[in-house]
Order: sequence, then C-alpha cells, then structure tokens
Amino acid sequence: MPDFQALPPWVNGAVFLACAGLVWVAGARLVAALDRIATITGIGQAFIGMVVTAIYLAGLIERSDRSLLRLGYDSWAVLATYCGGVVALYFLRGA
Repeated sequence: MPDFQALPPWVNGAVFLACAGLVWVAGARLVAALDRIATITGIGQAFIGMVVTAIYLAGLIERSDRSLLRLGYDSWAVLATYCGGVVALYFLRGA
C-alpha cells in the first residue's frame, strides 16, 4: 500500500476526488437498483431504506478496531450525521 503521507498534497487531493466520485456513482447505482426492487416487489421505498439502513448499522457496530462503546470515531461521526439527517427530515415533513 502506498504511503500517502509521502505524496504531494495534489496527489492526495486527486485520489480523494477519485474516491469521492466512485462513491457517488456507486451510491447512485445502488439507489436506482433499490428503487427497481421496491417497484417490482411492491414493498415500498421506505421499507427498502430501513433494510439498507439496518445492514449499514450492523456494519458500523461490527468493527475490529473499536475506540468508544465498541465503535470507531469515524463510525460515531457517520452515525451522528445520519441521525442529524433523520431529524432534519422529520422537521421538514410538513413543509
């Protein structure tokens, strides 16, 4: 694995942007696939979202390197962001 600390900042930035683009494309494809599954099965998008969220949360909890209540600090940041999004959606539901 390359030592990213030894690389110039512009290379690290390019790697970061490439990875962000990959995550963006993969997320868009995942959402499209889940939408098709919800349409074909008639289950509903909310239920499919709950299933995917449960799988994601299980991945957050089951980690090998734990630092605070069996979760890594990065997992806590993701969890806080997710919960903040849920709260925001709750308050925006009537708008």
